[in-house]
Amino acid sequence: MAYTSGVFRIDLVSGSDTARTALTSCTASNPSGSTTRINKTAHGLVTGAVVDLTLFTAWLNDAWKVTVVDADNFDLDGATWQSTADTSGTVTPRGGSSWTDAWLTVNTGATAARIQPGDEIRFSKTAGPVSLGQNATWTDGSQTVTLTTAVTKKIEDAISGWTGAANVTVATNTNRKMGATSVQIAPAAAFTTGKLCYKTIDGGGSHDFSGYRYINFWMRSASGGISANTYKICLCSDTTGDTIVNEINIPNLTSSTAFQIMVLDYGGALSSGIQSVSIHCLVDPGASPVTFFLNNIFASNGDLSLKTLIGKTGDVNYNIQSIDGTTIKIDSNNTAATGRGYSGATSTETLYYLVPFDVTTTGTWATINEAGNTLMPYNHYIGGYNTSNDTRDGVTVLASTIMGTGTVFGVGSGNFSKFSYFTLARFGAGMSTFSISDFNNIIFCGGQSFLNISSFSNSIYTSFKILNCSAAQAMGSKVKFIQCEFRNNSASAISAYPYTDIISCTFANNGTSSILVAGGSPYLRNCTLSDSTEITYSSNVFVPAFSINHDDTLNNNWIFDNGATINWQTATFHGSEPGAWKFIITSSTRTSYKPVTLKIAEVACAASALVTVKAWVKKDHATNVAAQLYVLGELYTIGGVAADDATKASDTSWEELTITFTPTEAGVVPIYVDAWYVAGASNVYVGTITITQA
Repeated sequence: MAYTSGVFRIDLVSGSDTARTALTSCTASNPSGSTTRINKTAHGLVTGAVVDLTLFTAWLNDAWKVTVVDADNFDLDGATWQSTADTSGTVTPRGGSSWTDAWLTVNTGATAARIQPGDEIRFSKTAGPVSLGQNATWTDGSQTVTLTTAVTKKIEDAISGWTGAANVTVATNTNRKMGATSVQIAPAAAFTTGKLCYKTIDGGGSHDFSGYRYINFWMRSASGGISANTYKICLCSDTTGDTIVNEINIPNLTSSTAFQIMVLDYGGALSSGIQSVSIHCLVDPGASPVTFFLNNIFASNGDLSLKTLIGKTGDVNYNIQSIDGTTIKIDSNNTAATGRGYSGATSTETLYYLVPFDVTTTGTWATINEAGNTLMPYNHYIGGYNTSNDTRDGVTVLASTIMGTGTVFGVGSGNFSKFSYFTLARFGAGMSTFSISDFNNIIFCGGQSFLNISSFSNSIYTSFKILNCSAAQAMGSKVKFIQCEFRNNSASAISAYPYTDIISCTFANNGTSSILVAGGSPYLRNCTLSDSTEITYSSNVFVPAFSINHDDTLNNNWIFDNGATINWQTATFHGSEPGAWKFIITSSTRTSYKPVTLKIAEVACAASALVTVKAWVKKDHATNVAAQLYVLGELYTIGGVAADDATKASDTSWEELTITFTPTEAGVVPIYVDAWYVAGASNVYVGTITITQA
């Protein structure tokens, strides 16, 4: 048989996707029992490698995992010897068998031709968070993080005041990352090459950047991309940007209109005696030059930069919006003017930073083109592997350099997949259109929507976090979240569709609400919703959302609905009863044509027996709201049941409402209470229910 449960590796820094060298003139033999052994001098394989056999006897021509015997021999796992030796076959390794043999990417490394259902693909980890060596002050709800001492140095804010060369128009634009504006630079068709624009560094005199080697800035296109090495950024010793001391070519600027991070390595110390910064053009930009924008230019070393994530111990998940001396602005929803800011306890403590693996794409970084199989383990993509010992002891952190764009993992035919131990920052989406998949220990931070379309059906999310993101996280139907965290998102944290189960999850500091009910009834159990608005509804969606042990409190049970809530409470009750169900009617949309409904009982009925149902009902306002106890007729229940209802009187007293019915067959009959808005918001209570059969 062919191999099962292969293990492959992807090294995002030093892997290679090139085809591995085929081993020719290999010999197959049967040393003992059913063992099938291949002889090839200095084969170079490792145990667990997957190889493809060709040009052998037909039964051998397949994909196999191998166990190495020695430098010249290896056995085919699971192969049962069937024929005599074959001396001329070819063995081609697929690669990814070890960290020295790792692939570089999913797209051309872990392709459908190289993996199969049930395989495991391991990714090299990102170095963990590092202490900056000094404290920072974090304030709950604020975008500003204040360092004790600056570790970067401002070159130019690029807010205004730049001077353009001939045939170059310099203006400002309110789309920015710091300040009130960014600098807008528009070359005309007549411009060719040379100095494009410049700015004398604020404060006058010369400035010393010799303690730094990187130049950071934000850059974006008005429309259309700019090829790498078209422009260079220069530090100059004169005040007009002509006498260049340090220069670095600017890499490709994508056609996206989102801001792109530029952290450019000079390769050594920058210079002292700098008085201006300028942009020079190396290649004629052509007849239709692209207008572009600059903002927040500063010098740094290998710690804080626009690329790094920062945070406190255990929560290094905040993107940097801008740095100006000791002031860091964190970017929690990809805009400069607004943002959720930091969420947590206000404190001054050690700042930690993390340098992620850069992803620069507006499309899909990794397309999963091999589907798993429901009859065997899913294909499992696992981040966080230590390449020195092949154990998972960290996470793989991927961050887009183009704010809020691109997708990390996109499905080609890769349903039935599992993803674990990835942190995904600044992307437009973390995943796209997976069905029947499993996501665990995934963090999506500082991006748009982790799942940007509602087609993630039959998927499970465990120990999953969506933090500091912009938009509602749209999910598909039949989705389950277990022990997940949703914090600091600027809109609703989840858009819940039919059959969404949310178990032992937490929600805090989200913008619009914890959960947006987009269709179907979500079911929550043991969840803590700390947002000021817990549940909101899409327009024209009128379905209940159930929360059992709400806020992780035993027997604190709630039903949320569009314009109303229902919960069991003990403040208002009839007589000596232990409590009552409380209907809180808040919206005029809940009329008698769209009442809020609660099924209060199901009655097991005998044939031809009179059933009497009584319930104590009260209103807080005599006429603002209405309520009724009722049973549906036999069309909706069982034979012989006649519809009956009893309406609460227009007063605020407790009243025992009564309905009766006599079924002609045995069966179960549901009993309901409706409450609705008449003239104003108010409450309805339902107490003890009594059911008798004659």
